[in-house]
Amino acid sequence: MCPTQGWLADLTLKPPTCHNPYCLKFPCKEGELVVDQQVLMSFTIEKHKDVVLCDVAPIEACHILLGKPWQIERNVKHHRKSNKISFIYEGHKIKLAPLSPKETSGDQIKLRKKIEYERKEAKEKQTKDREMREK
Repeated sequence: MCPTQGWLADLTLKPPTCHNPYCLKFPCKEGELVVDQQVLMSFTIEKHKDVVLCDVAPIEACHILLGKPWQIERNVKHHRKSNKISFIYEGHKIKLAPLSPKETSGDQIKLRKKIEYERKEAKEKQTKDREMREK
């Protein structure tokens, strides 16, 4: 799952239609979401570069959620005690660790501020447009 559709608009991508649309019950203001778009996205984690087909949903997230299809395709091993994952990619063993709570919290704070700023800008633009139409 990838971040918001607004994020996709920033990349000027036209996501393909999802072959099997589905509903997602996700904690968000809109309630149940219909996931009907996908995008092929490349990403880098440290030295590891990869490409993943992501479902697109308007959620407030700043992380790529690598789910079961990616894990199965890459034959990922989850080391439960250390909460790290490892896999072989192009002949190299890759180990990934989760972000610390401090890193995650910092990302969430930055994202929240960005979203609040974008909403404020959009609201101001709507107000300005309305005022122009009324004149």
